Amino acid sequence: MKLAFWRKKKPAPKAAAPEQVVVTDPRLIGLRTDILPMCVRTYNQDGLATLHNTAFAFEPDFSAAYAAAVDTGSWGGADIHWRAHVICWAARLATGLEGDFVECGTNRGGTAMLVVKYLGSLLHDRQIFLFDTFQGLDQSVSTADEMTRLTGHYVECYEETAARFSPFPNVKAIRGMVPEVLRTSAPEKIAFLHIDLNAAEPERAAIEMLWPRLSPGAPVVFDDYAWVACQNQKNALDEFAALAGVRILSLPTGQGLLFKPAQKR
Repeated sequence: MKLAFWRKKKPAPKAAAPEQVVVTDPRLIGLRTDILPMCVRTYNQDGLATLHNTAFAFEPDFSAAYAAAVDTGSWGGADIHWRAHVICWAARLATGLEGDFVECGTNRGGTAMLVVKYLGSLLHDRQIFLFDTFQGLDQSVSTADEMTRLTGHYVECYEETAARFSPFPNVKAIRGMVPEVLRTSAPEKIAFLHIDLNAAEPERAAIEMLWPRLSPGAPVVFDDYAWVACQNQKNALDEFAALAGVRILSLPTGQGLLFKPAQKR
């Protein structure tokens, strides 16, 4: 006969008292104080709150480049340090690849200025192509929802942006509709691609047209890929990725990240 022995369970230990909320640096926190109330907050911007390391935001090269980007007035007073960090990281990686840099969707040039200032001499004689209407979305390639969501967000800014980059002879601000303008003006070899057109149809057309021109290993950053309000863009880009046999990495910054695979031997 088997005997069963029952032991009285020990009482569960009392839960530790909540840690005091500590804001490590107000520049990265924003105005909300009710996010992550049980732990130390290190970052609360641009739809992302976290307790992770933010040392990148205070590196001198990044800080100077970010300040120059903010001065363009591109982000409407919003702070996007982590999104900018992703762009800088990808652009720096691309300096080891063959090809030029391309941005589809530039507006006042905040992201482009970020990259130019951050990389500095690492760009060498590499060309940076900035494609945009420089006056917002075009109704012919944008849905009613996309037009409504961004009503009043854009103004005519081509002359302003072109003048801003006039001290940089390797930067070319090219006005035109994507993808049409890419057919005549895009470089043959691309090391870095940033797409921020705020509309599904031109974003898919851009990546389809430029994909063959990307160097193996080239990073592609999609600015709106993981934002809930931009689901149409995500769907269109995922359809392209499936056909190309690749997958886009969804980032908590709201961006998407993709690399051109190495050529098969």
